[in-house]
Amino acid sequence: MFFESNDFAVLTQRRLNLKEEASSTNSGLGDAYPPEYCGLKPIEEQVRRLTEIFGLNSLWHVPVLEAMLANAARHGLPAGAEGWGVIPSVDALMEKFIPNIRGAEVRYCHATNLVLEMLDEEFSLNNYFAGRLIAENLRRNDIRKFSPDQAGCIWLAFPMQFGALRQGSSVREVRSALGQKEFGLGVFETACLLLTHPERLLGGPFVVDCVGDEFSTTQNAEPDFDSALSFGFSVGGRRFELFANTDSTRHPAYSAPTGFVV
Repeated sequence: MFFESNDFAVLTQRRLNLKEEASSTNSGLGDAYPPEYCGLKPIEEQVRRLTEIFGLNSLWHVPVLEAMLANAARHGLPAGAEGWGVIPSVDALMEKFIPNIRGAEVRYCHATNLVLEMLDEEFSLNNYFAGRLIAENLRRNDIRKFSPDQAGCIWLAFPMQFGALRQGSSVREVRSALGQKEFGLGVFETACLLLTHPERLLGGPFVVDCVGDEFSTTQNAEPDFDSALSFGFSVGGRRFELFANTDSTRHPAYSAPTGFVV
C-alpha cells in the first residue's frame, strides 16, 4: 500500500478537480495520437507506476505527492498543455543505482541508459544506439526549465503536451518555435513518460521526437550533433525502436512532446 485510505481519498478528490480542469484542454486530441491514448494520466498514478518500475518505495512519501497536486491546482494548465507529466529526477535515479558518477551530462546519459533498459524490459525496445548514448554523442540542448521549487525533489511534475501541438514539424522547426516558457523533452524524460503511457505509441505510424536532446550519429569523427533521437515502430509496426532523425526531417506522423514553465 502506498497510501492510507484517508490520504488517498484526499488525493483522489484533488485529482478529480484537476482532471475536470484538464478535460477541456485535452479534448479533441485528433489524429495526432493512437485511439488507445486518452491523455496524460493522473499525477499520483504516474508516480505509483514509476515507483514500482524503479523500486523507489523507500523514497516514497505522501507529502511529496500532495505538494505536486497542490502546485498543479495552484498554477493550472498553461495554453498548449494537455495535462501534467511526472518523471523521477536524474539525481534520484543516480543516487539509487549509480551513486558515484560525477558530472551533470555524464549522469544524464547514465540515467537515460538506465531508463531505456527499463523500457526494453517492459516493451522490448530495439535501441539502434545501445552503448553510444554517452556524453560525447548525446547532449541536452537546453537545461529543462522545471520549476525552481522542485530543485532537489525525487519527482518532477510539469505541464506538458505529448506531441499534438508540434505535429508534422521537423526537429529544427520545433526547436525554433519554442517560446520562453516551453521546452523540449529529451530521451530521458520521454522514455519515463512512455513507461507510464505505453499506449501513446500503440501501433500506427506514430513517431515521438525527443527535441530536448542533440545526438551525433558520427563514429570515430568529430561529433556533429545534427540529429535527434526518436521513438516509434518499424515499418509494419512489428518492432518498437529508438532511432535517429536528422533535425530537418518532416513527416505528418512525427510529433514532439514539450513541457511548460509554471
